Amino acid sequence: SVERPLTLRDAVTAGPENDAELVIVGIPARTGPRRINVGVVNVGIIPATFRITAHTRTGRPIGPSIESGIPEDQVWTTHDIEKELGVYLDETMTLRFTPIAGTGAAYATVVDASNNSEFIVAHPTHQQ
Repeated sequence: SVERPLTLRDAVTAGPENDAELVIVGIPARTGPRRINVGVVNVGIIPATFRITAHTRTGRPIGPSIESGIPEDQVWTTHDIEKELGVYLDETMTLRFTPIAGTGAAYATVVDASNNSEFIVAHPTHQQ
């Protein structure tokens, strides 16, 4: 299937009075070997920095977070977020992308052992 492209509607911007995040919900349950890749696209005009954390269904962070700077018009990709965070993700958890600086849109791809993939867009929580 063809997925819709990421747009500015899928992005959030960091700011002192803006607590918006990007959230991925509905990560498929593990049914066999898989890899979850995640990426953040800097869609702004300045360098961006984003932090990625995993959260339980109650909103409690689990595992460490990872953070990276992203130059303008570039993508930060992590090829196995479960390995990076040291946490196995399931359908009850969320991945949160918090902007520290700049503007970005995020996504995940779930790749199974046959190299079939599912594209999941991160959705903004809210913006002021």
